[in-house]
Amino acid sequence: MSEMSIETDIKGLWRSCFDDTEEFIDFYFRHKFKPDNCAVMYQGGRLCSSLLMLPYTMDFYGIYLPVSYISGACTLQAERGKGLMGRLLADALKTMQERNIAFSILIPESVRLYDYYGKFDYVPIFRHRFDNLHVETGHAPSLSNDVETGHAPSLLNELHTYMNVQMRKRPFSVQHDAKDFFSILEDLRLSGGQLFTSRSATSQINGMAFALPEQNSVFIYELLADNHEAETALIQVAAKFWHQQNVRCKKTVNEKAGNETSEQGGMLRIVSASTVLNEYAATHPNVSMEFQLSDDLLPANNGVYKLAKGKCTHTRNSGECACNTFFNEGARSTDMMTINELTNLLFPHAGYISLMLE
Repeated sequence: MSEMSIETDIKGLWRSCFDDTEEFIDFYFRHKFKPDNCAVMYQGGRLCSSLLMLPYTMDFYGIYLPVSYISGACTLQAERGKGLMGRLLADALKTMQERNIAFSILIPESVRLYDYYGKFDYVPIFRHRFDNLHVETGHAPSLSNDVETGHAPSLLNELHTYMNVQMRKRPFSVQHDAKDFFSILEDLRLSGGQLFTSRSATSQINGMAFALPEQNSVFIYELLADNHEAETALIQVAAKFWHQQNVRCKKTVNEKAGNETSEQGGMLRIVSASTVLNEYAATHPNVSMEFQLSDDLLPANNGVYKLAKGKCTHTRNSGECACNTFFNEGARSTDMMTINELTNLLFPHAGYISLMLE
């Protein structure tokens, strides 16, 4: 089957499952679709299920590891409930492992799907919160911050550099290269949104807000700022631009659990345990631990791992690991660990997914 016909079939399935405009679908496939980054399942010559595996990088203790973002996972209405997506997702994870991808990440379309993806060992490590603000639009921003609406093509590299620097300050955050940043701006335009940029008295960028109009409010789905003054100026200008006083702003959270104001924002699965643990050991030379890992879906991850003095060794056998496991400053009495437990241990704080063209 030709690459063109596969793309056409996936677009057709996408239209039947998602409520997106033709303009957005054409844009999305033009910027995101590649034949080797899709997984498909045909039955009787008809495409029944498909998903995309989009490449990104993600911060992992200061190291930027390759991840695959699952996008557009969908199944024909008449074929749902037959396990097709489960089989497709399992095959996609094996493909990612063959490509030495560290993590697979996704954003469930609804709350109920968190349990579904949990069956495939995805863990909800990404969280965010929403601040609901009331803005007096008649109040002018501080004169020390000059806020620009929109962007000139000549400023794209400067804008991306600023966003990149700010995103790298966020632990466990998904990163975006220049090409992806340009796609984000195009998606923002198609959605009727605006980019607002704040500059200091010395004309240096000190803040960015990606905003969309909502009914009776403004939604700022990404806010990056050097200080509170720049943040306030951006919020005020965005509200004034659409003549609104209510602003909903997406923010990061500090803790993974126990924060009542935060919401689940996405899930992560370890794909290549050796890759992940090698990097973890290198960035945590004082950590010593030994355990036997169990991963039913990706048995190549199974075996005994030992971390000590910045190194990780992996023995692919099923023998008992007759030792206690130490992680940071706490001790575990068991030497067995599932892939889910390992994920929770390696991600003690919330990660952050943003600007993913969700």
